[in-house]
Amino acid sequence: MCVIEMKIKDEFLIKNEEDKKNIIRAIENLYLSGTSQIVEKYERKIKHKKLGKWLYPDSILVKIIAFCKASRVEFSIIYLPIFYFLATDSLSDILNVILIEVIMLLFVCQCFGSGINSLYDLRLDSKYKSHLSSAVETLGKNNLKYILIFESIIIISIGVHLSIWLGRPILLFLVVIGMFFAIAYSADPFRFKGRGVLNSITLFLILFFIPAAVSWFVVRATISISIAVIIIGYSLLQYGITIIQTAEDYSEELSERVRTPPVVMGLSRALSVSIGLAIVGGSMLSVGYLLIGGRHVTMLIITIPHVFILGDIISLKFKSRKSPANIEQLIKGIGKKNVVPIWLMISTWSILIGNIVYHIGW
Repeated sequence: MCVIEMKIKDEFLIKNEEDKKNIIRAIENLYLSGTSQIVEKYERKIKHKKLGKWLYPDSILVKIIAFCKASRVEFSIIYLPIFYFLATDSLSDILNVILIEVIMLLFVCQCFGSGINSLYDLRLDSKYKSHLSSAVETLGKNNLKYILIFESIIIISIGVHLSIWLGRPILLFLVVIGMFFAIAYSADPFRFKGRGVLNSITLFLILFFIPAAVSWFVVRATISISIAVIIIGYSLLQYGITIIQTAEDYSEELSERVRTPPVVMGLSRALSVSIGLAIVGGSMLSVGYLLIGGRHVTMLIITIPHVFILGDIISLKFKSRKSPANIEQLIKGIGKKNVVPIWLMISTWSILIGNIVYHIGW
């Protein structure tokens, strides 16, 4: 045992893959003999030996990676202050401190909402999304709670600062409402995630409508009907796309009795609702931009990507009709390819670019 332990401690000197396998096999035998605590940290070092000390179980880098996974940081590229760029009077007014603050606010809000969800869905994720549950365990539940408290302080602080600095209490109101729904979506006793229509209302608000409204009100004190039509249309369109992502977990949530919209409606109807919301939202978006004088290039940049996205969703619906028994496999196949996040990213960035082009006058 001492010889094995010495070899384990010198794992970074191992060059031969066969030797590495033998050592891991020896470690497994030690586990079976009840001495797992002695070698647990060394086994994990061996698995990450190529990156050395940076990937030790307790290293800062491992904790950062775990935080990014638990907070779903990859989705931050979708939640941008896109209507900030529409609200400004000219392109020269875009780069300022307010933009930096609102970007930071939306980023921390995204991390906060996802972190709350990862914390309260730990048991469910341990069965079906092990990458999220293992991230929470690596980071530590208590550490995640401290991070969430810190994030909430940052969110409220920025909300208060922007509200006082700009003289717009509505900004703090939107931030507080967003925080409440972000917590209530996952946490007991509310747990809106499993309450059918409340699931839809919550995601509509915290993912799309509130961030869009905040990005407008940090620039303008008032909002016109045409801009309201644009923001509501954008939110309906994006939520319509998101329903498909929610449907990816249909079997898991059905077995756990989590009443998400796809579980309540069924997968076929969920696809139909997705298409309906995408059509209504996309139409409102187009009408809104026409009302504010959007020209040809602006309209093409905003419209064409959404036509292709809608076409893909309709194609998915037709495929499911041909093979109703395989509808869940079709949706899960899309999930494995990360198609929905790509759709959301294309939608968001096409509107952002369209807003910039609008100010150019094209």
